[in-house]
Amino acid sequence: MDSEEELDVEIVVSWYSSLKELVLVKTSEGYKKETIKNYKTGIQSFIDYCVEHGVHTPAEVTRSTLRAYLTGFREEHSASYCN
Repeated sequence: MDSEEELDVEIVVSWYSSLKELVLVKTSEGYKKETIKNYKTGIQSFIDYCVEHGVHTPAEVTRSTLRAYLTGFREEHSASYCN
């Protein structure tokens, strides 16, 4: 396994561990399965964005990262949203 593959594995494990921990916490708090599924879907979208933009671990997420994601999310979804 070369160093790039090792980095990819570390990225996946780090993000997966964080998502798994969130699911465990929300399950223990009594959240319904559908709510947890919705959390997972939304967070997976954010994780995909982060990895695509070079944010390899949850610890690397900054306010700028979050703002950029939310701006893109709003722009992407505003076209399909009608009041």
